[in-house]
Amino acid sequence: MRSLAVLGITAVLIAVPTTTAQAAPAPITVPGYEFSLIGEYGLAGLTRYQGTVVGGITGADYDQATGEFRLLSGDRDNARFYTGSLSLSGACPKPKITGVSRLRGTSAGVDPQALRYDTATGNVLWADAGSVTKKLDPSVREADKKGNAVARFATPDVQKVGVQKGLSLSGLALTVDGVAVLTTTRGPLAQDGTLIRFTLHDRASGDPLVQFAYGSDTGAEVTELLAVTETRFLVLERTGRDAKLYEVDFANGATNIADVPALAGEQVDTLSKRLVLDVSRLGVRTDELEALTWGPVRADGARSLIFVSDNHLKATKRTQLIAVKAVVS
Repeated sequence: MRSLAVLGITAVLIAVPTTTAQAAPAPITVPGYEFSLIGEYGLAGLTRYQGTVVGGITGADYDQATGEFRLLSGDRDNARFYTGSLSLSGACPKPKITGVSRLRGTSAGVDPQALRYDTATGNVLWADAGSVTKKLDPSVREADKKGNAVARFATPDVQKVGVQKGLSLSGLALTVDGVAVLTTTRGPLAQDGTLIRFTLHDRASGDPLVQFAYGSDTGAEVTELLAVTETRFLVLERTGRDAKLYEVDFANGATNIADVPALAGEQVDTLSKRLVLDVSRLGVRTDELEALTWGPVRADGARSLIFVSDNHLKATKRTQLIAVKAVVS
């Protein structure tokens, strides 16, 4: 068994944003975490940058060392990610876009769903949900800062069958030491009943290492993953507009299901999860939250957690950014 350690023009966005820095409920405290609302920001649906509409966001990532903030658009006709900065001044998460990179070397049917910046290589990793109708397998892809294709991770054979429309790859997290990549599907494979597969890949080779089963809430989809420590990860589940944040800890153990072709009817030890945040308790009305990233460290040393919604590239819908103060122990 492997050790647990594996586990360009600057522009101000043209928009009429909504900004909220409001009185929030008392901090929400559970073992290991304390959450409190910082504020929210609404990016107008018609916001444009260099001929593109900034929207349909399915992935977000912030680099603490450089202050760079990246947003992935799930636009299947023009796969791309934006680079810029993120400010929490005025208690609201305000993005400023300074660049856009089109993801090259992708075929029609690509479905961008999550993004992480790898500080070790300067490249980005992104989850491609593929296409059921076009018979394109889901996979993790790697691109450089300009969007040029670099590599593609191996897709586990078991995840090449039974993929249900709209329930393919959705979440992506780099382990804190950067040596492995954890992925999740939005929902179960057809042969897996109600269980979702989490797959741990070796970062260097892209090869899958192990798989674990995860049980989402009834009717909920898993939209994102985020590393907390070497073994602890946050899991964002969403049912419509209702979002909840769970924690899983690989130190608690679970069955390696990599060689189990179908989970329905099988007795396996799933990843144990615990609820750490019901986002509705923050006192803000949420949109369809899809992306999650650590944000700027605050002056008091606390981390910030940034949620981003997917407006499905609709002109009448905003892209919502919610900033939350997170004290982690």
